[in-house]
Amino acid sequence: SANIYLNGKKLFGLGSIPDRVRRRGHNTGTNWTGISSAVKMMEKQKTLEKKGHTLSEEEKKKLAQDIAKGSIDMIWKMSVIDLQNTIDLVCEKVLSGHDL
Repeated sequence: SANIYLNGKKLFGLGSIPDRVRRRGHNTGTNWTGISSAVKMMEKQKTLEKKGHTLSEEEKKKLAQDIAKGSIDMIWKMSVIDLQNTIDLVCEKVLSGHDL
């Protein structure tokens, strides 16, 4: 985040292009894994709702544990996205000096 802003001060801002591309790729990957985790968790929840009455207690327990693990994984990945966005905003504000 800081590199993107500071390197943007170089000649015509060309110094920050590789940093911006790298950051955009990282953000896209992080967002994709967060969405993927949410979809997996929702699919397992639907399976439990549809087949819950035909599953054995052991199968229900395993599926419920999978849903809990998936929920924690999803929350973690969404927290990472939120933290990265917050860090980007803070770096921009601190390094620009406009809001100080």
